[in-house]
Amino acid sequence: MRRPRATDFLRNRLLRLYPAFFVCLLVTAFVFAPLGAALSGIEVGLGQQARYVLVNLGLYMREYDIGGTPSGVPWPEAWNGSLWTLFWEFLCYLGVLTLGVVGLLRRRWAIPLVFLGAWSLQLLVEVTPIGDARVPLGLYRIGSLGIDDMARFAVTFSAGALVYHGRNHLPCAWRWVVAAAVGVLLSLWLPEYRLVGALLLAYALIAAGALMRRPWMTLRTDVSYGVYIYAFPVQQLLAIVGVHGFGVPAYAVASLMLTVVLAYVSWRLVERPALGYKAR
Repeated sequence: MRRPRATDFLRNRLLRLYPAFFVCLLVTAFVFAPLGAALSGIEVGLGQQARYVLVNLGLYMREYDIGGTPSGVPWPEAWNGSLWTLFWEFLCYLGVLTLGVVGLLRRRWAIPLVFLGAWSLQLLVEVTPIGDARVPLGLYRIGSLGIDDMARFAVTFSAGALVYHGRNHLPCAWRWVVAAAVGVLLSLWLPEYRLVGALLLAYALIAAGALMRRPWMTLRTDVSYGVYIYAFPVQQLLAIVGVHGFGVPAYAVASLMLTVVLAYVSWRLVERPALGYKAR
């Protein structure tokens, strides 16, 4: 909406997602996997490591293990179970791009209609068997898209878009943030919390961000993406050495400390330099 150029939008979204994602694949394959395998007393081959990187290059996660590792952990044969959502995030960006190209972002009714459609799809998933259906992604069985995942990502992403769409008309105060947060917690007792909680969660997060105006609340180092992409392999490696056996609090603290370090390195060496190439 600020810069209505399709190529610039696509370029900027790719620069935010892909460089750090690609480096994470490399680090997982050539650092985490061999280290975890060595600690488990097994070996992974160079071909298996390279295969993990190559088959997942398209953001769509086709393989999660590397030579059958990690093993002996509560969640085996998956080095990074978080990365699968990045493909869906990118599809949401393509949805925004499509709305912009056809001129619908300028229409008042477009975003509310998109949210209503996504909400209706989520409702259908819950009350009909449509959620079990899958849409083939390619002629050579690259993969498939689940209707249930399509609904959950569409309704949460479009909820954020709807809050942004109505930003000039929504009240913004801490009491409303707290009320929305309570509503999200209560929605967790529903069979599908997103039907009620998606919009409340979007408001709570965006409004809270708008209300955080003190200088000490403004972070110049954005470790959010790095935390997201490195938390899972860090947790798997810690599980291999048995840290999870000390209980959830100790395991969580150890995971967070190591993950933040990697996230900081990712921001400084990969993400921030990549963002320097964004279209202005």
